[in-house]
Amino acid sequence: MRYFMGILIFAVLSYPASILGQPTLSIREGLNLATLSGEIMDRRPVNTRATLKMGVSGTFPVRGRFGFQLNGDYVQKGAHDSLYDSIIEVDYIEFSGLVNITLISPYHAPSLFIFAGPSVAFKVRSEGEGQLARRHSRDRFEFKTTDFGIIVGLGTQMTFSEALVIKAELLHTEGIRDVDKENSAGIKNRAAVFQMGLGFPLN
Repeated sequence: MRYFMGILIFAVLSYPASILGQPTLSIREGLNLATLSGEIMDRRPVNTRATLKMGVSGTFPVRGRFGFQLNGDYVQKGAHDSLYDSIIEVDYIEFSGLVNITLISPYHAPSLFIFAGPSVAFKVRSEGEGQLARRHSRDRFEFKTTDFGIIVGLGTQMTFSEALVIKAELLHTEGIRDVDKENSAGIKNRAAVFQMGLGFPLN
């Protein structure tokens, strides 16, 4: 984490101000530290699973310091089950809509903004469900086809040229609904992400 923060601080200090008031289309990729949480998981916890998150986003100014951000990502979630030395995998196509508030205007420095909003994810594939059933003494476990969450985070963006913006974001996703299809396990997704991307202002 200190290494990632060092990259972020270096980027903030190395680039000039970003473009304010322009819609921006971005592509990004990042490191996703995923795990499974909940009361039943806290009794026999699992470790985080380091995975990838990649996708596209559109950022649109509304008024003053306020805007919104629409995201579409392929994200790998799950956990590392150290009890059985196995990987629990569940991959999603995730969509989110975030309110964006600029804290530091990019007129005099690289921008700093915070964002928050809901997400909905659609399961693409999953593996290791048998391990979850086994570790919790159940006959079977099956991930739901959809998952809902809340995303909060902060980010910065800097203008590299008139046609290119560099972006960096730190965010946290917290699942708000049980991922078990039978709604009986109390297991939810959780993830922390550091991602960087390239933005293209739409003139």
